[in-house]
Amino acid sequence: MDIFFLALLVSFYFALYGFGAGVAGILNTKLPMGVVPVVGLTALLVVGGVLNILGLAYAGSLLGITLIGWVIGLWHLSRVLRGTLEQVNNDWPQVLTIGFKESLHYWPVIIFGLVAYIFYANPSAFNLHDDFEKYLKYPVRMLQQGMLPASKFDALGTEAMGGMSFLQSFAYMVRPIAYVNAIDAVLGLTLCMATMAAFLKFLGRHWGWSVFFCAMISFIDPLYVNTSAIYMGAAVLILVFTIPFFCDSIDDCFNWRHSILFGLSYAALLSLKTSLALFIPVHYAFFLGVSVLGSRNRLPFLDWGLRIPFSSLFFCRPMARKSRRQVGCGHERT
Repeated sequence: MDIFFLALLVSFYFALYGFGAGVAGILNTKLPMGVVPVVGLTALLVVGGVLNILGLAYAGSLLGITLIGWVIGLWHLSRVLRGTLEQVNNDWPQVLTIGFKESLHYWPVIIFGLVAYIFYANPSAFNLHDDFEKYLKYPVRMLQQGMLPASKFDALGTEAMGGMSFLQSFAYMVRPIAYVNAIDAVLGLTLCMATMAAFLKFLGRHWGWSVFFCAMISFIDPLYVNTSAIYMGAAVLILVFTIPFFCDSIDDCFNWRHSILFGLSYAALLSLKTSLALFIPVHYAFFLGVSVLGSRNRLPFLDWGLRIPFSSLFFCRPMARKSRRQVGCGHERT
């Protein structure tokens, strides 16, 4: 087992936590700790699109992003620790007891995440056509050129938007190309389990339910056929379904803050994998329709419903931006 690469994945996960904590802080929104890294993932994809536009998606930039996430994450954890210490009058044994009880739901995530790393971090085979002709070349090209320029016959913009390639670049800059799918198969799986465990904890369920659902998520065969996003997309899908449960009230759920969260999530789905775009209008129409039909005062819901498409387009724009060379995604214009 490659301990060094495992440590790098953990550091990247914590950087996602830092970005998520930053987004939650800017929006002044309370989110369970296990959900924060997925929110950070959606924000990081926007940053990746901006770096591609500017032609700065090199290894040094990715390292700088990781360090920024670490700084924000440590700052957020220090605030949480200080708040807990104030509640118990600086009683450290009680703090450790509280921390252990609060983390029970996440122990299965750690255990199954380690198992996933042992078996999935370095796959024994790739898809000869999809991977070698398409997906694996994008993180290589991004780190070499700082962007994702495409030719007329490239799949960028139609079958891929570049979001998953940007995430895979974090693995490729420190390990051979064989390790890039660990971003989805290990890190993405861990994000799925952590988000589900956080949701169960928020609902007040026993930690045994987290063991059960983490086991189910781990044992279900994802039917990998290439290195495109599977678990990463699933983690964002879980986030989209659980966002309404984290609201303090109905009015709180339909404010501009949660419109931005939905916009980030929809934009992340589209940038990770274009086929996930099929989910967006279905979920949006269903959620908005149920909200409008079930309320007497429909104007606030309609206002909220208009904000989501605009925020989604705004956050997706960097990864989908088209210039003369189609930086980020798409086809080269002639």
